Amino acid sequence: MKNRKGISTVIATVLIILITVSAAAILYSSIMSFVKSGTESTSCVPYREYLKFDTSMEYNCYDSNSRLGFSIKALAANSDQQEITNFSVKFIGDGVTKTVKVGAGAPTSSGSGGVRMIDSSIAKIVVPASGETQTYVFNTGGENYSRVEVYPVLLNGRLCDRSDAIDLEFCLRTSLGS
Repeated sequence: MKNRKGISTVIATVLIILITVSAAAILYSSIMSFVKSGTESTSCVPYREYLKFDTSMEYNCYDSNSRLGFSIKALAANSDQQEITNFSVKFIGDGVTKTVKVGAGAPTSSGSGGVRMIDSSIAKIVVPASGETQTYVFNTGGENYSRVEVYPVLLNGRLCDRSDAIDLEFCLRTSLGS
């Protein structure tokens, strides 16, 4: 009869325990990264349609002096929302796109690529509070943009998905100021 040797029962048990603990650790890290990314993405859900272009304002247009106007309305906040203090606007034209962050309290600028309030006497940017509308003028720097999109930015700096978009037309009845 041949002498057969195998692993002892103790070593087999230790190996099974090590494999089980390793599998549990791998499973835990996979689940936690999935849960963490899932909860981060839900922080923007209450803001999906929080900012809207106010089409009743007649300032959502461009003029022949490289200026583009847009009116943003913050819808009434619900209990899941905090007031936002920033938003990004993306200007889209034929073959050209520019994104500008608009932040409360930032100085206004009439220069190329700058944003100011429609009332040029206001020296700092005002972001609309819940239920308010604010109108802005963007200096296009000679570029032709035909569409604008707005993206809320949360207090932690997270950029949310597009909240609204509008196609622009030439300003016929409205002046965007000097």
